[in-house]
Amino acid sequence: MRWIAAISLICVGMSGCATHTETGAAAGGLLGAATGALIGSQGGDAAAGALIGGGVGALTGGLIGASADEQERREAARFAAANAPGPMTVQDIIAMTQSQVKDETIITQIYTTRSVFQLTPQDVINLKHLGVSERVIQVMLESSRRPMYPARTMVIHEPAPVVYVERCPPPPVHFGFGYSMMRVRR
Repeated sequence: MRWIAAISLICVGMSGCATHTETGAAAGGLLGAATGALIGSQGGDAAAGALIGGGVGALTGGLIGASADEQERREAARFAAANAPGPMTVQDIIAMTQSQVKDETIITQIYTTRSVFQLTPQDVINLKHLGVSERVIQVMLESSRRPMYPARTMVIHEPAPVVYVERCPPPPVHFGFGYSMMRVRR
């Protein structure tokens, strides 16, 4: 009967946790406390055993849960990268134009997706006949001249050179007075 109560307490404790870290810490803490209390009762101090077991269990469960959370984050990042929209095609431009999408929106989409178009003169003529505006065609033509990725400027910070300058000592300063006696010989 006690085990059923303990298992139900563990299940209730895990139901409100949002991450694997929280679930692992709760489950580890409860399981560790139960194990620590059982071992501690053999030595006569069940409360100390439960306290130590709960702390160790919560720490271990939290670390295991954090590892699972990190794995989920990596998988979500891979999934997002795989499903990211790629560069636009000429057919995308034609479809957006025929759907009466504004030129500003099409141009923004070209820049956002970093699309690069290599248009031939015949492509320009076809785009014009299909209703693509002169501004969009101009941006498409200019896209082949801009770098696909923004150029990064490399700045190298070097420490200033150290120059040792030997200074000459200042000229000595003399203070004093003198007197002289002239002897006159007769």
